[in-house]
Amino acid sequence: MRNEVISTIGKIYVSIYRIDLMRDSLEELSTTDEAHTLTGNTGIASQRIKEFIAEMIQEDYQAEAKKFLCLDTLDQRLAKEETVSMELLCKDGNWYLARFIVKRRDETGKVTHVLYVTRLISETKRKEESLIREVQAANRANAEKTAFLSRLSHDIRTPLNAMQGYMTLAEKQIDNPEHMQKCIDKSKQAGKYLESLVTDVLSLTQIEHGVLTIREEPCDLRKFMYECAEIVQMANADHKVEIKYNIHDLPYPVVKTDRLHRQQIFCNLISNAFRYTGKDGVVELEVYEEVRPEDQGKVLVHSIVRDNGIGMSPEFMKVMYSRFSRAVDTRVNKVRGNGLGLAVVKELVDGMGGTIEVKSELNKGTEFTVSFLLEPVQSEPSQVQKENKIQPYHLLVAEDNDLNYEVEEEIMHMYDITCQRAEDGKECLEMFQKNQNYDAILMDIQMPVMNGWEAAKAIRSLDLAKAKTIPIIAVTANSFQRDIQASKDAGMDAHISKPFNVQELLKILQAKIQKEAD
Repeated sequence: MRNEVISTIGKIYVSIYRIDLMRDSLEELSTTDEAHTLTGNTGIASQRIKEFIAEMIQEDYQAEAKKFLCLDTLDQRLAKEETVSMELLCKDGNWYLARFIVKRRDETGKVTHVLYVTRLISETKRKEESLIREVQAANRANAEKTAFLSRLSHDIRTPLNAMQGYMTLAEKQIDNPEHMQKCIDKSKQAGKYLESLVTDVLSLTQIEHGVLTIREEPCDLRKFMYECAEIVQMANADHKVEIKYNIHDLPYPVVKTDRLHRQQIFCNLISNAFRYTGKDGVVELEVYEEVRPEDQGKVLVHSIVRDNGIGMSPEFMKVMYSRFSRAVDTRVNKVRGNGLGLAVVKELVDGMGGTIEVKSELNKGTEFTVSFLLEPVQSEPSQVQKENKIQPYHLLVAEDNDLNYEVEEEIMHMYDITCQRAEDGKECLEMFQKNQNYDAILMDIQMPVMNGWEAAKAIRSLDLAKAKTIPIIAVTANSFQRDIQASKDAGMDAHISKPFNVQELLKILQAKIQKEAD
């Protein structure tokens, strides 16, 4: 019976020893073959333990193991306990749980005999360490997000405060056109920064959810780089930075690429170069192509953004593509940014199949090189469009927000376009049913009673001839790819994100209304 019990317990523990603390003797009850060859059946307990530590325990854990396995202090440690244990890492790479269990005490309560058992816990330990790493990673991510949100809150409030301040100043200087224009220009700059911040956040979210859509179209590399620089210069009018262009070796100046995402990449890089380059600094934009036989008809386009600004430290360069990392905090520095630009750049470049390299040195400057393997075209197809004068269109505008509608109406009025408002999707549907004398419908998406998608579907299903053809354009803050697809599925002809570009809207209106007329 005794052997059966020991055999059963031996399936749980890899080794079981009985130790007589009074005689310093050790007796093996059950053990693995490897441990058995080391310990033997009996022996001097303290001596065997020293040999066990030297032969079996990893060096980094031997000091702690000696303290735990010391028989001289065991009686004291078990004075008020029935068992003590410790996790040990052995030289075979496995973790073991070592445990002393009180077997017998004398009449004074002093421990005289113990069982020493060990159990393999490597799998449990690995799971525990994995969980610890996950928790630590989650804690780091949460700390980074908390710091990011703190900066983001500051970065949002700064331009908002500027916009409100300039509007207040403009109200007090109504009779001073020059000052009014200055306030308007400054407010526009603040608004463009807010828009870029939102765009970066949304881009990362789209990439994270695997919905990055690549739409290739012809792109003139020379014009493209000039356009990116102009966009950044307009948004950073106060930065007196010189731009130098070095565009050379372009046997194929027009290539197929995703213009929108490419623009986002280089506007971010050029904007960073502007912000982190001091007064009278220089930003150089270089573009050239490399034609290689192995590329099978494609060309390797290298685009370089180089500046002589503050540069980056080696420490920051290790984490510069992290989503919430910034080398400079706007709360303690005048350089404005949200810590997302480089993360957006890296993930867009990777998503588009390109590469990005960087060289930087503190107080000397930074150089980013972005390379894409692209298909060349002989010439960019002409965008011949009829230069028709803007017609006095009449639009039905579904918009539940009073301020948004007021802005849209004023902008349309500037182009001799009249509007009628519906405050929700249901009202839009009812107004169209009563009167089809509209040239197009501008449709918000998030509205009470009936949203824009539901309203568009309802209009398209009406038994009215014009219901099938009238242009319906989504004008909404919903700008994810799934939102654009949902608008298309609902029967809408185009999708414009707020704040909308009036020229873009007019271009779409002209094209759609002209198509309906033809």
